[in-house]
Amino acid sequence: MSHIQVNLNKMKNHESDLPRVWLLLGDKLGDNTQVRIIAEALGLPYEIKRIVPRKKYIFGKPRFRPTLRHLDMDRSDILKPPWPELVMTIGRRPAMAALWVKRQSKGVTKVVLIGRPRRGIRNYALVIVPPQYIVPKWDNIISLDYPLVRRDQKEIEKHVCEWRDKLQTMTRPITAVFVGGPTKPFLFDEHVARDISRQVTRFCCEGSIFVVTSRRTPKEVADALQDSLNGRALFYRWGDPESGNPYIALLGSADRFVVTGDSISMMTEVACVGKPLFIYPLPSKTDTYSHLRKYVDDILSSNRKTGERRFIYDLIEKYLYRPGYFGYMRDITIVHDKFIRAGYAAVLGDDIKGSAGKLEQDLGTVVQRLRVLMEC
Repeated sequence: MSHIQVNLNKMKNHESDLPRVWLLLGDKLGDNTQVRIIAEALGLPYEIKRIVPRKKYIFGKPRFRPTLRHLDMDRSDILKPPWPELVMTIGRRPAMAALWVKRQSKGVTKVVLIGRPRRGIRNYALVIVPPQYIVPKWDNIISLDYPLVRRDQKEIEKHVCEWRDKLQTMTRPITAVFVGGPTKPFLFDEHVARDISRQVTRFCCEGSIFVVTSRRTPKEVADALQDSLNGRALFYRWGDPESGNPYIALLGSADRFVVTGDSISMMTEVACVGKPLFIYPLPSKTDTYSHLRKYVDDILSSNRKTGERRFIYDLIEKYLYRPGYFGYMRDITIVHDKFIRAGYAAVLGDDIKGSAGKLEQDLGTVVQRLRVLMEC
């Protein structure tokens, strides 16, 4: 037998010894990127399984349970044995499929969820939670310091080249304004849009402005913002068929950024390129329900669960969170505070000249926990 054949056999034997890993990916590109980031950091070979929800569940929410009934199986990858030792996934619909795989494997498959669990945290071997979610401090939960969102530098450079002629005509400094949309508990209507316009115009006393809306931006908000800017800025509406989206090109070309406070992904992507970031904090809507949720989640996240607090915590967990009547709360301002304290961002209107440099996402703790998990 030749030396080459011996080496090939060794490689095959080595590969057969490695854990079988699936990445269960859905239809949301941003979510899929987070799963890939962790998988690449882990450094083991993996197999991608793509699933597509049925039409009524693209936006509609199926009842959360281990099942494939919410999926368009004709367009989804086949999920069949041999079952993986580990599945990494994110999002409600992929998580349901991942738990179905675990059930089919008779519990052999370990499911790692990235993001906020809708219910049944104990069903997952590990939950990797971005900082905006308030969850219990359990042994199968890791809370990240920063969200797992970033753009590949080669992708940015490609889009910069495509937009170079257009952007070269703009007066420096170029201020990119990235606009999100309404999300609880924030208000984001025409009045807010006009205030954004006033503050951005005041902030940009020189240079050029390029406004980019997102899929979540309502038409009336985009209309109010564009009208109030009165020709002062270039304006791109998400989905405009007549022009390409300049978002990625601006990440590489703009000199500074204003991002509405609802969009964690856009804030994080700007922080990752290391340019000045200014957050426009949206006004909050407060009501009795919000105050109740705040009280409940303060108890949930507190380490001081003694006496009365312990009793209340047990009731909340057993009868509200575990059955899924309450979802674990999200507080986007936690991310704002982290960026601002670290120097990656400032509130729009604050006087800063630069940033703390590029945000580096440390996944060492996550990778270590995953390796331990796969050895169990």
